[in-house]
Amino acid sequence: MNTGVDEALRWSSPTNHFMRYALQDIELRGKKIRAGDAVVVWLGSANRDEEVFANPFTFDIRRKPNRHMAFGSGPHYCVGHTVARMSMKILFTELFESFEDFELVGEVEHLHSNFVAGIKHMPMVAKVRAGAVRSHTGLVK
Repeated sequence: MNTGVDEALRWSSPTNHFMRYALQDIELRGKKIRAGDAVVVWLGSANRDEEVFANPFTFDIRRKPNRHMAFGSGPHYCVGHTVARMSMKILFTELFESFEDFELVGEVEHLHSNFVAGIKHMPMVAKVRAGAVRSHTGLVK
């Protein structure tokens, strides 16, 4: 579950980019960056860097190590990373225990944002796993 959650975060980071300003002049891979210049990391690109990830365009739930940038880096590392990972583990555990198959049954509508990545609408049908118990509300327990 741990490596699967990290791969899901690498594959679909909750944030598109982070921008900061260079504190000092530096040369990076032959490009000069001057103090005060805006510097942007595009997480989708960073999380598919062929120098960091073997087969970066393959979704691999067993990927290890997985040094994804979904939560940022250094002093800007997301303070909520532990809660986010735990929430995803609980969500996936419940989904996998309750359902055995998912089918997309309509158009996916993505959130229009240059900062936050997300889906606004994604109609699906889920097949209840044999042995999963339905509560009186119709929800699977």
